[in-house]
Amino acid sequence: MKVLKVLIIIVVVLAAVFFVVPFFLADSFVISETSEIKARPETVFRQVNSYKNWSNWSPFEADTTMVSTYEGSDRGVGSKRIWDGKKAGKGSMTIMKSDPYSYIQNKLEFGPDEG
Repeated sequence: MKVLKVLIIIVVVLAAVFFVVPFFLADSFVISETSEIKARPETVFRQVNSYKNWSNWSPFEADTTMVSTYEGSDRGVGSKRIWDGKKAGKGSMTIMKSDPYSYIQNKLEFGPDEG
């Protein structure tokens, strides 16, 4: 009987923790990472402004099953990359805005099954 009482107390405490603790957590959170690139802005901009260069530095290129196709211009606004791979899934990126050496805006789209 004593073992059953202890077991019930443990279950009640675990249930309380499971249901009460989330009320005290933040509604949102931010995860960020920064790194310093020891290169001139012009060099970095040329790498990022052309999707064909992304294989030189992008960690997503590790998916050896990924097949990429390119549309539009080679670099800058209108440049588009479409990919399909087992790990990377399906998706596309399009450069929407490109201000030399300071800003690049990408439109990122994932396939319907990719979340």
